[in-house]
Amino acid sequence: MSDKYMLPTYMTFSTDSKYSTPEQTGGTWSYDDNGNIFITSPFLESKYSLADYLKWLPINDSEVKTLIYKGKSYHIGRKK
Repeated sequence: MSDKYMLPTYMTFSTDSKYSTPEQTGGTWSYDDNGNIFITSPFLESKYSLADYLKWLPINDSEVKTLIYKGKSYHIGRKK
């Protein structure tokens, strides 16, 4: 799925969205051998806590394997 029309209310709102602006800058995507990496932005960090991401990502965006939140890396385990 493309992020082109993703709104700033979505936890993985990214700079790939046409709605990302200097005031509402989205996060960024990266990739490595383990899978997708989502790097949050200060805008997203002001809206969502680390706990929010760790709870939400395994259920709602299982393609994210690593989260970079405030510069620290977190492995995202899949919920069954």
